[in-house]
Amino acid sequence: APQRQAGQRVLAQLARELVQRGHADMAAVHDRHSPRTLTQLEQDRVQAARQQLEAWLGEPLLPGQAAPSWHELMHAARARLQQADDDKAARTAERQSQRDAKRDAKKEAKRQATRDAQGHTSLPAPAASPLLVSLQDDAHTSLRSLYRQLASALHPDREPDPDARQRKTALMSEANAAYARKDYLALQDLQRRAALDGADAQAPLSDDKCQALTLLLKAQVADLERERARTQQSLLHEFEVPQGQGLNAETLQAQRDGHRARLKAEIDRLQAEREALARPGGLKRLTRWPGPGNAV
Repeated sequence: APQRQAGQRVLAQLARELVQRGHADMAAVHDRHSPRTLTQLEQDRVQAARQQLEAWLGEPLLPGQAAPSWHELMHAARARLQQADDDKAARTAERQSQRDAKRDAKKEAKRQATRDAQGHTSLPAPAASPLLVSLQDDAHTSLRSLYRQLASALHPDREPDPDARQRKTALMSEANAAYARKDYLALQDLQRRAALDGADAQAPLSDDKCQALTLLLKAQVADLERERARTQQSLLHEFEVPQGQGLNAETLQAQRDGHRARLKAEIDRLQAEREALARPGGLKRLTRWPGPGNAV
């Protein structure tokens, strides 16, 4: 009896390895000689991984499913980690924006204190008007409200359907990125794509809200202009465009032709050295130390 049990264990192990290599017909052999079928063993593996992931994340995964597949479990875990990363990025961007605003205010206060100490008679920089401050607050409030609406509707853990959950995960990732860069138009586009437009979204905007959103869009345009300038400068450096020349198709074509010509000359030189090495005494001539009577 012990030998029979040992033989069955070996046979079941070999059959399981063959199934993993693509021999599906060996599953019946395994299930006939093993106390637990391949399906049960797979469920045990999924449940063990599920317990480890839930202990690590500190919250349940797929609470509505008693026996999810391995693919469903891994997809839910990746979605939860991606959601956590996106939320962290959004919080980091918001904290960085607040820190930048505080730093700019401190710098301006320090400059003003220096001007006052030196007795300058020049007029101080005009302070932001109450209307401008109010418009900025309204713009950020609208942006935050739209983002929270999207975050509530697109939370992937609340979607039981796998395909819909995957779509919501992708949309939520886009929403986090748009909120981090304060892109109100991108959030509105996501709202339309997610079919979240309601009566409030279709209602005409008030003049104050239009002014607030216009202020927000102007700031976004300024950020894009700075990003465009940085990108253009990086391309000028990457393509080695001479100082003073613009970045256009003709300039890039000329730079590419010049680079191609230099590479062709280098290839010709290496080919000549290769042919010289193939001749008798070629290596000695190429490696000869230059002296009074020797040419390099």
